[in-house]
Amino acid sequence: MRKNQYEESLFRCEDDRYEMDMLLGSVSSAIKHVEILLEKMNNNTISVDTTICIEKHLSAMNLRCIERLYGDNGLDVMDLLKKNMHSALPVILTRLKQKQEEWARCHSDFQKVWAEVYAKNHHKSLDHRSFYFKQQDSKNLSTKCMKWTCY
Repeated sequence: MRKNQYEESLFRCEDDRYEMDMLLGSVSSAIKHVEILLEKMNNNTISVDTTICIEKHLSAMNLRCIERLYGDNGLDVMDLLKKNMHSALPVILTRLKQKQEEWARCHSDFQKVWAEVYAKNHHKSLDHRSFYFKQQDSKNLSTKCMKWTCY
């Protein structure tokens, strides 16, 4: 069945909330894993002199989050990270934390907007058959149909 405009607003709002939650979740996960890796490097659990395979310590989602964080320069940052992880990780961690704070503020600002959208559209979205009734009424009340019922 076709959704009405109120349902569409609710679905769009829900999609936005999901995207924001996924962004915050991926950034939080990346921060956690980068902090663990930096801690291992600082405790000399991982030698600074040896070449480290970044994929062993950060998941593909964490790497994708870092790449996405830098936009068009993401691939360049990934190359720098693989070549010189020891100097790149602290900078990346700082940037991840900045983005997390920015997106958390954005999330709290959008909470108010989403609450308004839900409040305005919830009850109206329950009337999902109104479109079809209006369509059928316009057909039944047309002059063509009225001619046949009058005779």
